[in-house]
Amino acid sequence: MSSFTAQLRQMDADEIGMVVALATDARNRLEEAGFILSDPIGAHTLKPETPAALHGMISSLQAEGRLQEAAAIMVWLHTARVGARLELRPLARDMWRQLERGFPHTQEASGPLMRTLFRSIRLDGYDQFPKGLSPDPL
Repeated sequence: MSSFTAQLRQMDADEIGMVVALATDARNRLEEAGFILSDPIGAHTLKPETPAALHGMISSLQAEGRLQEAAAIMVWLHTARVGARLELRPLARDMWRQLERGFPHTQEASGPLMRTLFRSIRLDGYDQFPKGLSPDPL
């Protein structure tokens, strides 16, 4: 997670917008398929196999050369790991702080992604943090 976050830190906000668009689309599609990604701590009790399943998806996408889509799932793998290891919460909050920089660019990024992937990009909730992972909790 630290390495992934370090890579995000090196990216411009508009580049992160593309990651957020793909990650949001992935979350919407995965949650429709029964995954619980928006509440990683609560989800661990119900579906402890989620990180392993996401890891398998990432490996498959990487093997197919679909690196952007793999990075999108990686956001959710790192998020889901917090449910099993609460000590990762500060690192996940930092990752989401970096992803937040892309929020203003997410809708704009969806157009080129739709043309590249030949499908719609589902952006519902792109500017919402997973439960318990707000970068600056109050």
